[in-house]
Amino acid sequence: MKKTMICAALTVLFACGAAMAGDWLYIGGYGSEPNEAMKEQGISRLEGIYVGQYDQTAGKMDAPRLAAEIGSPNFFALSPDRSVLYTCCDGEDDLAAFKINAVTGDLTLINRAANGGVGCTHIDVSPDGKWLASANYTGGDFAINRLAEDGSIGEITANIAFGGTGPEVDRQTKPYGHSCYFVPCGDGVLRLMLVDLGTDRVFITRVDSETGQVTDDPDIPVLYVPAGGGSRHLAWRAMDDGTLDVFVNNELNSTVSFFSLEFGKGSDGLTYWGTWLTVPEEFRGKVHWRQDKVDADPQLTLMNSTAETAWRANPDGSTTVYVSNRGHNSIAVFKIVERDGVRALAPVQYVPTQGNAPRYFCFDRNFSHMIVANKRTGTMLTFDVADDGTLTATGNGVVKLGWPCAMALIEKP
Repeated sequence: MKKTMICAALTVLFACGAAMAGDWLYIGGYGSEPNEAMKEQGISRLEGIYVGQYDQTAGKMDAPRLAAEIGSPNFFALSPDRSVLYTCCDGEDDLAAFKINAVTGDLTLINRAANGGVGCTHIDVSPDGKWLASANYTGGDFAINRLAEDGSIGEITANIAFGGTGPEVDRQTKPYGHSCYFVPCGDGVLRLMLVDLGTDRVFITRVDSETGQVTDDPDIPVLYVPAGGGSRHLAWRAMDDGTLDVFVNNELNSTVSFFSLEFGKGSDGLTYWGTWLTVPEEFRGKVHWRQDKVDADPQLTLMNSTAETAWRANPDGSTTVYVSNRGHNSIAVFKIVERDGVRALAPVQYVPTQGNAPRYFCFDRNFSHMIVANKRTGTMLTFDVADDGTLTATGNGVVKLGWPCAMALIEKP
């Protein structure tokens, strides 16, 4: 398959095109009180969405300032023209839309709205800018809200809920909606991928572009990751032949699963290539997401859970896949390899993030740097991305902010 350069993994993560004049970097996270490690570094409580200048050439961030007060803005999405910033946050109205002033970096609240669920943790905007999808972790369901021409969030057009459980008794007693992704395919159908940690499944629905209502996709309705994996986030890429590659990171067993999809062929259009550990091989079979399990079992040596995943098309034609590890505190770097028609992920690096719990990371506009947010240490730093996709810390300084876990880059005019 011939790869495209359309890095359409996470809407916010890849809304980062070339910016010779620099960027505004928007940062969000949780408004919890700083832990002791943060207090020792003088890190204060996060009060809302922050903005600072980002130098793409150096891969350097300036100290951010508060741009909008709002409770725990923990994930971002952008309108297609990058003029509106959306976030999920604390409060009864757990969705919010902000108008972006690209000259000053300031944000102006457009409106807040509810999505009908509890514990919103992830959002995505459709490519036509008409719909906002959201995932409710606590409620275990998903929703779609209509978006108006001015960017405001309107009524709920769909609420999507599934049943089921998983084998992990502490985290999989019911569905836990963790993320959602609009996927425009070559066949003209708008699809929405819904990732459920509680049942180890990625559901695929079709979205009516006029009504915002959904139906199950008859071709490939579900992707199954290994039982107990706890599917969390995914990254997808569109191929020139209309197929999709999908990379799902599994929170509970520290793995990443690789699928290829070709819609219109039913079950014959789905290929599962395998699942790979996101920490070094010596930890295989010795990893658990709970610290007390690690402490109680001498066979377990590492408390770890995955958080984010992304991919990058390299100048040499290869593709690199990235997954962040919380506990091992690293970015796992894989190359896609192929032999005799069989594709796999081959580990290349496990790069320390120089902080605790890398909850989120993103690339800058030309994919020359990666920005990593270490949630539990309140630190953010950048890494150079080499032509082969490998990472090296830039050493250009660390930005400090309480519990960071959301980022978006906007080009300055």
